[in-house]
Amino acid sequence: MTTAPAPPPAASCGRTADAEWTVDATRDGTTITTGAVVSAEAVQAVADNLHDAKLAAAVADVAAVRRADAAGRVERLRAELTAAEALLASYTPGSPNHRK
Repeated sequence: MTTAPAPPPAASCGRTADAEWTVDATRDGTTITTGAVVSAEAVQAVADNLHDAKLAAAVADVAAVRRADAAGRVERLRAELTAAEALLASYTPGSPNHRK
């Protein structure tokens, strides 16, 4: 009985920049992919399945920063929308804020 040869070694590296995670992967020294976008949920699932407390904590820290950034952006956009709606109303006849 012949045994199958061992598969060539593979490596992957996950990175986060701005609001997205990316992965670079190589196999036997050959690049498979560079900068493939991966969802935060997928990164969290990998961290959870590896049962590595340090990795899970690092992913959770990044997620907390990203959530805070997103919440700040939402607040700024809401304020901008409110101002734009008020400006629109000021130019809309019949609106309580209509400029005469």
